[in-house]
Amino acid sequence: MKDQQIFKQYIDLLPFLAAVLGNECEIVIHDLTNPQASIIAIKNPVSGRKKGDALTHFAQEILDQGLYHNQDFIANYNGQSKHHDFLSSTFFIKNGKTIIGMLCINKNLTPAKHTMFALENLLKSYNLIQNQEKNITEQFDSSIVDIAKSRIQEIIARQKVPVAYMSIEDKLTVLQKLKDDAILDTKGSIQEVVAQLHVSIPTIYRYLKRIK
Repeated sequence: MKDQQIFKQYIDLLPFLAAVLGNECEIVIHDLTNPQASIIAIKNPVSGRKKGDALTHFAQEILDQGLYHNQDFIANYNGQSKHHDFLSSTFFIKNGKTIIGMLCINKNLTPAKHTMFALENLLKSYNLIQNQEKNITEQFDSSIVDIAKSRIQEIIARQKVPVAYMSIEDKLTVLQKLKDDAILDTKGSIQEVVAQLHVSIPTIYRYLKRIK
């Protein structure tokens, strides 16, 4: 099958996906043969992008690292535009074993975050949120791995934002605290952080380069 025939199959799905997922869910198809103008179709352009815009730096990084060789998609990683935070997923469009494009779905988290912050402020006004200073946990696990796992869970919980709605800055804050507490030096900690923050190992190492 020719590449353009494959792309047409995915492009024809866009109206259906847009109707199912809703207006706050951006759906993009990239043609990787032209990275500088890779977007060949887009629905619900919440990020402000348009047909003919370039491939993102992260998408180019996926290609450079060859992540598409051993997996068909990457799900639920964080994305950002100038005004919005997204929960993003990318499906690799292939012709045989050759990658030719990407189908990207970007869920706009900004309205949900605003609602969460409003709810939190409402709960605070009625003194219905537990004082963080009193939120003390004693750890009885004997294993270093278990202790590290629990400590990671505790630090993530302190952000008071569900992982699915965390921005990159939220995750950098978590990593900074884990680094300051030397949690990241323990065996298996990186894999545990990857699992709990729902990101890839390359993403974690990219974040670590950004903290002190």
